[in-house]
Amino acid sequence: MSDTLKEVFLNLIQSIAKDYTVQLYIAGAVVFTVVVLLIIRFRNNDIAMEDDIPEPEEEGNIVENYDFEKPSHMAGILGVGGITVAVVAVLVVYPIIGSYVEAREEYVDISYAYTTPVEVNVDEYSSEEIAVNVIPSWYKIDVDFDSLKEANPEAVGWITVDGIDVIDYPIVQADDNDKYLHETFNGTASSSGAIFLSSDNSSNFTDGYSIIYGHNMRDGSMFGQLKRFINEPDFITDTGGYFTVYTPACAYRYLIFSVCTLDANDEIYTQAYKNGTDEFTGLLERMISLSQFASDVIPNENSRIITLSTCSYSDTVRLTVQGMLMERYPQ
Repeated sequence: MSDTLKEVFLNLIQSIAKDYTVQLYIAGAVVFTVVVLLIIRFRNNDIAMEDDIPEPEEEGNIVENYDFEKPSHMAGILGVGGITVAVVAVLVVYPIIGSYVEAREEYVDISYAYTTPVEVNVDEYSSEEIAVNVIPSWYKIDVDFDSLKEANPEAVGWITVDGIDVIDYPIVQADDNDKYLHETFNGTASSSGAIFLSSDNSSNFTDGYSIIYGHNMRDGSMFGQLKRFINEPDFITDTGGYFTVYTPACAYRYLIFSVCTLDANDEIYTQAYKNGTDEFTGLLERMISLSQFASDVIPNENSRIITLSTCSYSDTVRLTVQGMLMERYPQ
């Protein structure tokens, strides 16, 4: 076997091992094929037994009312069908899953290349210095934005979500909201896309209302785990309900105050909201009323809001997570 074939085979095994959906699909196809092959085997045995029945014309033998069935072609057809399903599972599903794996590996590599964990020893500071100098506990990483922008000039930030380790991605912004639906940070064509800031927003996250988009991937990558805020009743309480956006200037800390599902064409995606306006106040009141959990913190007309948006259970429904700016570092 050539090195190329070995690599393809190993990548296939790796992809299957990482995605339970493909495992179930292929397992089902294999089981179906095995069952059909067993049916064919037993049918052949039955036909062979018919050959042992005495012929009517032989002297001394009496054969009455015996039903000699002709072999059915259905079992063979089903067998071919089962094998076909198994082949399709490998040849069609594998490229899709392979794309998932490639995207995950790309973003892991990006994280290692451009971020550094931050560790602070509070004991090194006096009580007077702590209030001024100590990095807050929520500030987890330093991002090398100079190098990140060299890799992709459209990089504008980095996002992490408390309690969801997989959400640890660069944020990009294009001239439209279509580019990064199908293209990764490195420019690779992929269904995973990238995490991106709405093209209508300021790239420094100073707008009163901003939207960050990401796909709801089946393997839980990108914004695929935001649904935990709805599916797990205690998730917000257990994790604290915060997310952080790092920018070249500073890091912003947001507290989630609303989680809800909306129509894909809802006005929150089409209308520009500005602090201090009736429209902005109406937006906040609506998001609070639609939220599937009750928040102790209520934003006001001067609050700075970010919405994290992803697909939900339908192409026409969006899951939205709204956060209110609570603090930033450095001040």
